[in-house]
Amino acid sequence: MDLTNQQPPWRRLAITAAALIILAVLFSVIQTNGIIANLPKRDDLYYHWALAITWLLIGFWFVRYINRLFTKFASKQKNGAARAWVIGRRILSALGYLFVGIVTLHLLQVQISSILVGGALTGVIVGIAAQSTLSNLFAGLILFTVRPFTIGQTISFRSYYFSSVEYTGRVIDVNWYYTTLQDGDRHRVLPNSTVILSAITVHSKQETRSFDLTVPYRVASDTLVQDLQKATGQTITGEIKTFGPDHYILQIHVPAQCPLETVRRVLDQAFA
Repeated sequence: MDLTNQQPPWRRLAITAAALIILAVLFSVIQTNGIIANLPKRDDLYYHWALAITWLLIGFWFVRYINRLFTKFASKQKNGAARAWVIGRRILSALGYLFVGIVTLHLLQVQISSILVGGALTGVIVGIAAQSTLSNLFAGLILFTVRPFTIGQTISFRSYYFSSVEYTGRVIDVNWYYTTLQDGDRHRVLPNSTVILSAITVHSKQETRSFDLTVPYRVASDTLVQDLQKATGQTITGEIKTFGPDHYILQIHVPAQCPLETVRRVLDQAFA
């Protein structure tokens, strides 16, 4: 049985969330119209705290149950999908704990409105200060959800953020904030907010790229192609296109996954 094709636990999530909301309403009714309303004032505080602690324990159990549902499902997914489900699990957990906390404050008769106003102002200030971080975070969430590429693929990015310079490499990591490409011995770390605004080219394993090289006559074309193949471990072919007074034009065909930095280094040594 293919575990990666199992359906997400939306039904259990909906039932659990509905049960949590019904319990919150029930606890609120007990506080305002139930037994506590008829208790002596001297015992009022103790019963409010007992009710709040009881709700807190039950609410935390429900949120942890939802957390376990998503953790179990994410563990059976492939790498990219698993990360997306982990992010979704964390967001739902945060919302669940926030809901439990608000209801707890209500049961303790704390004025939530003033806290929410202060929290909103704080959120605006923090949001402005962390705008770059948040944009990368949400861009990472989009990449995990849409998955325009996967780890191990060779891709190219072109964007006005990079002054229209194209970056090509093999994807070795995608996290919440950055996408990392390997280009030969170099690692290029690109912010996710720029990645989702870039033109993305996903290269197939059979795809090749062609480059025209101006080669002096003292460098033999066969020797140059053999040096490139030895350095990169890839099948590289070349053909002479035209001849000049002191050079010739050699067109080489390089596989898409071939590290261009290694090609540059070989050419630099050959033409030195």
